[in-house]
Amino acid sequence: MSQTSNEIRNVVDNWVDEKISNIHTALNGKIISYDASINRAIVQPSGTYKTEDYREFAYPIIYNVPVVFPTGMGGNSGVTFPISSGDGCLIIFAEKQLDDFVNNSNTSDDLRKHSLNDAICIPGLYTNATKSNIKHANSVCLFNGPAMIQITENSFSGILNGTDFKFADGDLIVNGISLLHHTHGNVENGGGTFGAVIATKDGELVATGVNRVTASCDPTAHAEVSAIRAAAAKLGTFDLSGYEIYTSCEPCPMCLGAIYWARLDKMYYGNNKTDAKNIGFDDSFIYDELQLKPEDRKLPSEILLHNEALTAFKAWVAKEDRVEY
Repeated sequence: MSQTSNEIRNVVDNWVDEKISNIHTALNGKIISYDASINRAIVQPSGTYKTEDYREFAYPIIYNVPVVFPTGMGGNSGVTFPISSGDGCLIIFAEKQLDDFVNNSNTSDDLRKHSLNDAICIPGLYTNATKSNIKHANSVCLFNGPAMIQITENSFSGILNGTDFKFADGDLIVNGISLLHHTHGNVENGGGTFGAVIATKDGELVATGVNRVTASCDPTAHAEVSAIRAAAAKLGTFDLSGYEIYTSCEPCPMCLGAIYWARLDKMYYGNNKTDAKNIGFDDSFIYDELQLKPEDRKLPSEILLHNEALTAFKAWVAKEDRVEY
């Protein structure tokens, strides 16, 4: 009787195992590829399964799997992030077929349940050996490679292009410099109230310049000109194409001309000409002078030794190895 009971138990156990082996709920796995245009992935579940004849096989690759990102407002609000081949994921298998839901229809009569054909991919499942960079459990944190933005109840901070920033208590702090409490070292050291920065389009700093007209007794030592000189010397070229200039004020005619000659791609400025005029730096008369004929300008001028001067131009044109600029 005991032997018969054991045989019945084995038959029942095998039958249950067989049925359970065809019921799929969730498996860890990895993403083979991801198509962001349709939000579908090809995934490889981990582990093995057994057939009715007790043969063991690796789970097959599953194609066209929907990927779940946190979204709301009918899909108009949410968070997405890049997905790479090899990323870990949790693969969930729906209780009922997903064809109608995914295709927004009601035409399928397939009654399958917990099938490999109804997989959903949730990216971000890793082992302890390859865990993600989640380090801020008490705040909302967005990170992409070295870039990071962190939001708490009282602050907004992060790192972008190697620049640290934090906004808290009404103050913005960038690389340790406070917007409310910083000082202007150039002004305190005898320089003017103007500064300029030349950087790449990605924000990487190349060179800086400050106004040192009175400190160096050089009327051309404006911030923009100083920054251009420093950038050209550092890069070893007079052509600054591909770079951008940030300046504290709309440039004067001299600096604007230098910016054009340096071929900088774009200019950003804080204060405008009117702001500069209001603190005593009024260069509007130069713009007015440029609109006049030479003989009508306040600065007397006349042509002198024109023919002799042309010889230098002719020598330039004749020079075969001249460097155009």
